[in-house]
Amino acid sequence: MGEAVAEGLFAVLACSVAGAVIAAFIWGWNRHPVATVTASAAMACLLGYGAWSLRPNARQARERGQGRRVAAIASGALLVTAVWLFYVITYCTCA
Repeated sequence: MGEAVAEGLFAVLACSVAGAVIAAFIWGWNRHPVATVTASAAMACLLGYGAWSLRPNARQARERGQGRRVAAIASGALLVTAVWLFYVITYCTCA
């Protein structure tokens, strides 16, 4: 019973976050399309850098101390976004 309630709460949370992201994008597009595209491109670059920094060769470079903090933030953002998107796509029936 508790597991079903927790899963239901996670589904509601995931759908709410998806709705908020979509609403924020629409609001931003109506206010200033260029800034919205720029912010979306910056987020895409951060997530792309996170994916790039997870390569085995990049891990060796990070061990030498090159860009540890930025790579960790970008990798974390990528992983959180990927898990959230996977959950929304597979479990959320709000779309």
